[in-house]
Amino acid sequence: MQQHYLRPPDWAVSFLKRFFYETIICIIYRHSGTLPSGLYSRARTGTRNQAGIEITGEDAINIPAGGGAYSVTYKLENETENGTVSAECPADWISDTDCSMKGNVTFTVSANDTEEERSTVLTICYEYEAGKSVEDSINIIQESTSGDEPEKEYDYEYDTGYLTGVYYGAIGENGEYNYYTWLSDLPFDSGGMTMIGGTYYLFDIYGPEPTDYSLYSPAPGTYRLSEGTEEWTFNQVSSWGLTIGETERTMDVHFTEGTLEITIDDNLNYTFEAFLTDDEGKSHHVTYTGNAPIWEDRSYNGPEYNYDIIEEDIDIEVRNALANYVIKDGDIMEAALIFTDMEIDGEGYALPPGTALTVDAYMPLDNNGYIAAGTYEIAEYPGDNFSLWYGEIYDLFDILTPMDTYAVTYDGQGNPAYGLIESGTMEISGSDGLYDIECRFTTFEGHSVTCNYSGELLVSGIPQGFSTLTGDYTLDLSQATASASCYGNFYNTGGNNWAISLLPSDGVTGDGFSSDFVVEGLDQSEGIPSGTYTAADAESHMDIISGAVYPGEYLKGYLNEASGSLGGTVFMGGFDSGYVNEFAPAIEGEMTITNHGDGTYTIQLDFIDDLGNNWGGEWSGEIYNAAPYCVSAPDSKTMQTVNIETGTPQRAELFKYTALSVRR
Repeated sequence: MQQHYLRPPDWAVSFLKRFFYETIICIIYRHSGTLPSGLYSRARTGTRNQAGIEITGEDAINIPAGGGAYSVTYKLENETENGTVSAECPADWISDTDCSMKGNVTFTVSANDTEEERSTVLTICYEYEAGKSVEDSINIIQESTSGDEPEKEYDYEYDTGYLTGVYYGAIGENGEYNYYTWLSDLPFDSGGMTMIGGTYYLFDIYGPEPTDYSLYSPAPGTYRLSEGTEEWTFNQVSSWGLTIGETERTMDVHFTEGTLEITIDDNLNYTFEAFLTDDEGKSHHVTYTGNAPIWEDRSYNGPEYNYDIIEEDIDIEVRNALANYVIKDGDIMEAALIFTDMEIDGEGYALPPGTALTVDAYMPLDNNGYIAAGTYEIAEYPGDNFSLWYGEIYDLFDILTPMDTYAVTYDGQGNPAYGLIESGTMEISGSDGLYDIECRFTTFEGHSVTCNYSGELLVSGIPQGFSTLTGDYTLDLSQATASASCYGNFYNTGGNNWAISLLPSDGVTGDGFSSDFVVEGLDQSEGIPSGTYTAADAESHMDIISGAVYPGEYLKGYLNEASGSLGGTVFMGGFDSGYVNEFAPAIEGEMTITNHGDGTYTIQLDFIDDLGNNWGGEWSGEIYNAAPYCVSAPDSKTMQTVNIETGTPQRAELFKYTALSVRR
């Protein structure tokens, strides 16, 4: 478990009213989806506890006749303190071999001006004790020069003029450093959005620590396309190419193969050269050259971003306690309990100075808000009943946001100091809303945080059934018109995410329906494919989705009571001046969509709501915007309510992590 040191905010204390917002943001991070593993490996390592070396990537390096600067990556096993790496190659056309960068060997290949292909072997040796070493080798093959051979042509070839990068620090699966790098022929606009007419290539690069912390730049070398986040790769899921048209993307592709070569000369001139094959089988050649480009630091690891830390033991004499619902997963509920010695004013704000302890706990779901008695303990992998999250902290949108289980002390001016909880337990006894609670925790710095509370405590905000139906119901869709939006691989589950809406053509007559679902595959050229869809396991609360929707599934219906908005898969009726007075979520059941191939569709609905009522119906006709281009990984989606707006499709944003507006 890693503690994060980040930038402090300029805000006064209002943690009780602010808590629910903070908790929701935590869910964004926790459920945003870990990048998939499945890493390429050729196991050439030694036995257990014996040193080993393995060259990663392809089995051979293929080099064009013109030569140039290249590199090969490797990894070590059971590395020793004084081990050394060296590289040998017998060919005189290989020179400038450099092993100074851990995990990477760079070399220069001279031009092949003959008509014969040539090859050699590069061997990397790791000597870990006197007289003991291991090695691995790779073939280097260089094309011949032929006057009759035409220069290779690519389907897309761009010499870009802009590099826009963001450095996110050691966020890879195994601590690899992340460089979110855009190469483009137009810059981003002042709002961080792509510009119409521009072509943008995104490389989500994972590599060693920055070579220059004044630039936060990635190390020179060859990076390959990968499904994971290992060093010397760029991630397949979050790397793509796009061209922004007036009304649609004229290019919007991910890649199935590719390499990216980064070189840096003594004057800090950077050269990027990428050779890519996209998911449509098209080839891409992308280049960039520029002097000392800077990657914006969003890692927040520097000393200027440190926050104040609690430097003493804390014992809280609890005056007030409350508990908020966060999310549920089946019959397990996540809730946050807050204990404070501060007084609360008439508007619900805590009055400093004082201390508060927030405990993020998993417990059996109880719709009455009752808390299960038992021993709750900090877990490395929380999620089971009676487990607790350890403490974390993030800088979100320039606001310091503590996460999960943590203590915070405020001085008289409301300035906070944090103690993130690393270990400990919460003991709860009692029942039916009356409890004795004892907390015994330890921070990452080794300070104790303790408190005792006796009294009433209920978990508030637990979603209840919101259907207005009092029995089974058949929708009247005879006057409905349909529209759709495609959001690409929004859930990162391998299928296009569609949102479809059926609304009365006159805004009043009949019923309506909307659904958020994922189809098989990523081809949207033929519109929405035929298919039958069942309920996903994913849950949504306050517009925040926990879990994912997979191909062949729809997102269950939900109500954001704070904003009065409906989302997911829902029935809507009783239209009045743009509002609905009748509604019901789809919790179980099926939706079948038939694409007739002539621009028309049939939609059949057969659902169960959260009160056990069966509702459904059937509709046929054309769906407006059913064959648009898809938006790739937007930062948010329009709620599927009666107020759906059809506007210009979203463009891509510069940053990897973007703000999600939470309406309250």
